[in-house]
Amino acid sequence: MGANCLSSNFLYLCILNYFFLIFFENESISNQGKLFFIAPGAIMMAVIQNAFANTSFSILISKIQGNIVDTLMPPLSSFELLLGLSIGGTIRGLIIGSLSAILIFPFIGLTCENIFLFILYILLASFELSLLGIIAGIFCEKFDHLNGITNFIITPLAFLSGTFYSINVLPEYLQNLCYLNPVFWLIDGARFGALNFSDMNIFYGMMFTLVFIFLLFTANWILLFRGVRLKK
Repeated sequence: MGANCLSSNFLYLCILNYFFLIFFENESISNQGKLFFIAPGAIMMAVIQNAFANTSFSILISKIQGNIVDTLMPPLSSFELLLGLSIGGTIRGLIIGSLSAILIFPFIGLTCENIFLFILYILLASFELSLLGIIAGIFCEKFDHLNGITNFIITPLAFLSGTFYSINVLPEYLQNLCYLNPVFWLIDGARFGALNFSDMNIFYGMMFTLVFIFLLFTANWILLFRGVRLKK
């Protein structure tokens, strides 16, 4: 896990440096403002991908190796098992997000406007993607299946959520699609915590995120309670 944390932070620092060079080559763009705008989204991308990978790969590897029974055997309720799995992914996301912020914010000279709100959104993003990872791990049977979900669902959702641009520059119909993207609300909330700026009303974003997390948690609890694709 330590190696993954270091490699993830190095990767996203390189991504930020790449955009840093691009924007400084373009004199028509406010470089400092662009870097500040991108930084929270880049950090949240690291959080999202790592939280999802933690729970999804843990379950899938256990299924492939045939030791998922060791996870299901202890006298734990479905609720307790779900909490244990999701908290593991949440902690990994929090570690990745914190280390990324410690590396990136001083690098560009950004001072977080509301550190508590920023950390809260890191926690919410970690928990939400941990729950999505559990669902993916339950239904996937091969690493190819999981890689497909990561490459064709999770990553596009992250890149098409206003990470590197404001959704206000998009046509109205694309803006409406962004409102249905749960990752957009996470990144927009984190940006508000870091910069005191957001594309949408932060209250609506928080409500959407909490409702979505509740639905995911309920769906996960039902799947674990019934042992879908876990108990043979």
